Amino acid sequence: MCDQPEAAFRDAMLTGSIFPGWPTALYLKAVALSELNMQSDAMNMFNEGVKQEEEAKRQRESWRS
Repeated sequence: MCDQPEAAFRDAMLTGSIFPGWPTALYLKAVALSELNMQSDAMNMFNEGVKQEEEAKRQRESWRS
């Protein structure tokens, strides 16, 4: 990923389109954006991943109840 951040970002975008609810895809995008020196966008993407993960956790907990 560090040697080819553009390719890594394209792969992360593809992963996100295949698995839209998967927070790891957003984390991969965040790392690629960071490697492309787009720190603000990277932080936003990371925060979106955290939000998705928290929402998934809430849904799992509500299913258990």
